[in-house]
Amino acid sequence: MVQFMRHFLFPFCLILILPQLASTSHAQVSDESDLKAEIQLAMISGDRNKCNALFNKAKQKRGKDLGRANSEYEYKKPDSTQINPETLEMVWNLALDQLMTWQLHCPELPTETPAAMLGVYYAQMAENQLVPSAHLLEIGKMLEAQQFNVNRADNPKSLAFGSFSYRKPIENEECNLPQIQERFVLSTCKKYPEFCVQFKEGKFTNRDFLVADQAGFIEKWDATLAYEQAWGTEEMIYSYKNHNDSVFLKSALLSGDWCLKEKPVASHHLTAKLVWALAALYDFTGDSKFKDSMLNLLKINLLPGLLLDENKDRIVDGTEISFDSLAPYSKIPGRLWDAQNANSWNSAIVAYALVNAYASLRDRGDKDAANQLKEKVEATVDNLAFEINHFGTPPVGHGFRDLSFAIFEALWKIDRAENENHPEWQKAARVIWNAGVLRTGGQFTVNLGQLIRWHSATPYKPRFQN
Repeated sequence: MVQFMRHFLFPFCLILILPQLASTSHAQVSDESDLKAEIQLAMISGDRNKCNALFNKAKQKRGKDLGRANSEYEYKKPDSTQINPETLEMVWNLALDQLMTWQLHCPELPTETPAAMLGVYYAQMAENQLVPSAHLLEIGKMLEAQQFNVNRADNPKSLAFGSFSYRKPIENEECNLPQIQERFVLSTCKKYPEFCVQFKEGKFTNRDFLVADQAGFIEKWDATLAYEQAWGTEEMIYSYKNHNDSVFLKSALLSGDWCLKEKPVASHHLTAKLVWALAALYDFTGDSKFKDSMLNLLKINLLPGLLLDENKDRIVDGTEISFDSLAPYSKIPGRLWDAQNANSWNSAIVAYALVNAYASLRDRGDKDAANQLKEKVEATVDNLAFEINHFGTPPVGHGFRDLSFAIFEALWKIDRAENENHPEWQKAARVIWNAGVLRTGGQFTVNLGQLIRWHSATPYKPRFQN
């Protein structure tokens, strides 16, 4: 049995190899790289003013390329026809049939079958789905069995426990990773062999996994594992909520401890994943350690990276650059400043991290912090909706799931939760649906679950409510 969603190409891996636009010189790229290295060091110091100053300097240096992505594509013409509930139900049932063919064959990442499982949990908020509980329980346990913990593997360098590890490829094995990600794992294990350990307990005994991407002895660090970590955290929370098995709660909390120790990076979309995970855990547990870390990452990383216009003068805050001079999708506030993160899918990752951060603060009664964040959060979603509604949707391989996830999260956690009306967000949801990509199920089952949750009349509930 070929495992469910096996061929999904992970956007963060694609980002690592995407070229700069031809208009960007090597000198500009080098200057930006140096600035990003300086920004990362400033983030570690926690000096918010220094981070803001460096980000503003970096924005100004980009000039006319501020907010322009390093990869652009042909849009599919937007179609905002109303969603037919019967068609949505039919597509959902086909996606569930596909999910029910899954059998435990290989270790899978959180963005593979576990993401489809999460989609079912989202949809169950709207109605009872006829999905065998034992089947979803097995998927959850498969994911938990890949988490690096003190009992599962020896720890050669006192690495942080809690990562949802990447399987190391085995020659001629059917379930190897996609080629780009396989190269990443193999190169990392070669460069840092202590990052790859063999599990000695559980479903994947004697299998090697990449369990870390940072350590104290690394001077220049990345946060690639964070991309999967947030998905895994959310999936463990909902597995616990639906099965009341303490193994999932322990897993979610251990993942939170890992996130607390992971350093931020100038690649906003990766640090955004840490924000999403911490927001989910704060929303679920109310533990202030998750809130404090989340707020720190917002202040030193995500918020300074946005193109904002708080005084409404049509000049990008912190620069002398007019929004009118920017790329078409950056002419309204809310985009990310740099070539890597200005892609629609990376901007979407930042958007749904901000949505979750805002919702967690609001739901936990932190009204002042939530109010300070709301306008910025809405700007990021407005920007994505503007692109979708005016230009269209990207091809299937260009982060379509993340883009959909951002719009649907905002509709559920702001539009529905606060009984507001965001017609442009609602229109963007229809355009996404009418593009036809979600109807293939598979990796988009999580988006279908989100869409069903919002499209129904279901009242909003935060994670800590049953």
